[in-house]
Amino acid sequence: MPAAVKTKCVECGGFVSSQALRCPHCGGVPILGACYICGQTMKFSEMPTTEERAKVGFHCQAIAHMSCIVSVGSETFSCPVCSREFSIGRFHQDSGSFYGCPGCGDPLSAIVGQGCYCCGMNVPQGTGVEITAHYRDGQSNHVTSNPLLRPLHESCLAGAIASSTMNRLMTDPPHSLMQVKAHYVRTRSVRLLWSKPPWWRFW
Repeated sequence: MPAAVKTKCVECGGFVSSQALRCPHCGGVPILGACYICGQTMKFSEMPTTEERAKVGFHCQAIAHMSCIVSVGSETFSCPVCSREFSIGRFHQDSGSFYGCPGCGDPLSAIVGQGCYCCGMNVPQGTGVEITAHYRDGQSNHVTSNPLLRPLHESCLAGAIASSTMNRLMTDPPHSLMQVKAHYVRTRSVRLLWSKPPWWRFW
């Protein structure tokens, strides 16, 4: 276990131990963590209740602001049969079953995707963002590309970049890692998240 250090309570700003479970000044939870969706520091008082989450179809207990949950749940996608748009919040259910299309009744089984890496809500096929890492073999100079994580919603990309996993990957990568890119499936556009500086070839 790492040694305790002095830090500030996110609720009241008072000094507390980094291992404190309760703040001695305000009685709140001094260190909660970052929102899984936007990556910003969260206060315990900002955590939505189970009932509030359920109203927007978000049953995952991940740390997240209510405004971020609503933002993800309001993202829309189209039915492959009738092209009617409806929200991811309506599409997602914690039980693993899914509502049919409100326009034509299609069960949408053809577009059921994976759970988002950040928030856990379903990422329908043909939507979201895929993170890909590009590696270079030091001996053959051959470049390979591998999906890095599960797909995630466009609204959750900031949280993925702020997460410890992505931070560690992009700031202290193995020597063979060349680039990390985000592929927006719906628009087919690509965003470069991280690239090794030109002097990588001298390593």
